[in-house]
Amino acid sequence: VTITLSIFLNTFFYNRFILHGHRKIEKNNDPPLPTSISTINTFLSASINNNTEAKVLHYHRIPQVFVQKFRRCMVDKKCKIYYHHVGKTGGTYVESVFFDTFPLNRKYIKKKGTCCFSAMVKRFEENKKGYCSAKFSSYQVRGSQFQHIVQSCMDFNEKRRHAEGKDAKFQKKALVLSTYREPISRTLSNINQNCNKNFNRRTQELKDACIACKYESHTDTWDKFVQETNKIYQGLKLVAEMQIKNVDVLMVDIKDINFFLDNLFESIEEKKANNGSFHFKKPRSSTRNTEGKLKRCNFGMTSTMVKSLDDGAQEIYKGF
Repeated sequence: VTITLSIFLNTFFYNRFILHGHRKIEKNNDPPLPTSISTINTFLSASINNNTEAKVLHYHRIPQVFVQKFRRCMVDKKCKIYYHHVGKTGGTYVESVFFDTFPLNRKYIKKKGTCCFSAMVKRFEENKKGYCSAKFSSYQVRGSQFQHIVQSCMDFNEKRRHAEGKDAKFQKKALVLSTYREPISRTLSNINQNCNKNFNRRTQELKDACIACKYESHTDTWDKFVQETNKIYQGLKLVAEMQIKNVDVLMVDIKDINFFLDNLFESIEEKKANNGSFHFKKPRSSTRNTEGKLKRCNFGMTSTMVKSLDDGAQEIYKGF
């Protein structure tokens, strides 16, 4: 029955949606728009078996389900949102949108900012109650560090909920949001930002490489940027495969962020009666330039760098 229904849905919606290649959700009452038989089977199986450990859901695969899951968590007082901020993937913009809707409680969290890695993990450990109590929190950390933070908050809030009784207001479930970007584009953007913004803060090694702006003259320096992207994608893969009870993992490509937020706003507007106590403003499209003017170095990726990404980050990105 599952296979027959999968084939029917896949054929029906392929003709109505996928052939048009449009990532915007049509304003009608159609059911979710699946993109493959395997994707349909995953969600049919999850619904039938009522799984508590959900598989990753990408916005571009089933946008309606993605938006519905996110909206339901926003209006559910017992659902938290943990954002995995990956550098150069629209993270600052995403943070600005959701921190505007769900500000951090400065009574508990004094220091602003979500950067970076071990320093961010240290702030989290020093103030676990503040971060784990927040409706929306963000962390610019490695995939393994982020997984530790999410698991820690789930355990922390579960203990608080049991201590105060079954009707306590503390978290019962959570949603993980992570953004990503095509690896070559991300690497190039990272290089150009490092070479053209806050130049005086850079190491002398990087300054020399940026002034030369040629791969052949400072191969080790430029290869580090490639290695960083590959490492980041290993972390993204870890987040995508995260299996924590009562936690849904949602991931969105940077090119779909504006579509996602526009559709989320429209979905919330249509369900105003269920909005609870928050106000979600219509997000402005992200047009922020984080690279600065490319006066010092407008770097060009070489085939060697692209090949190194093909063997690492690109494989994971294609899987997404």
